[in-house]
Amino acid sequence: MIGMSNPKQPAQNIGRGMLIAGWILLLALLTLLFNDWFEEQRNPNQNVVSRMAANSTQEVILQRNRHGHYLANGQINGQE
Repeated sequence: MIGMSNPKQPAQNIGRGMLIAGWILLLALLTLLFNDWFEEQRNPNQNVVSRMAANSTQEVILQRNRHGHYLANGQINGQE
């Protein structure tokens, strides 16, 4: 019959749209996860904490990043 539309067509379009939206959401979440992981690999000392050593001096212990460099976020005399 000419002019009759398929009643399943809107449901298929909604399903396809939900599938695409799901993939986009999954890719966005994976991007956020891997960005955080790569930043942690680049700078493992993002939250530096100083402590008092045995001889009454303050010390900061840093970890090397995967390239063998020491990076740290922090402030010296109130300046980043």
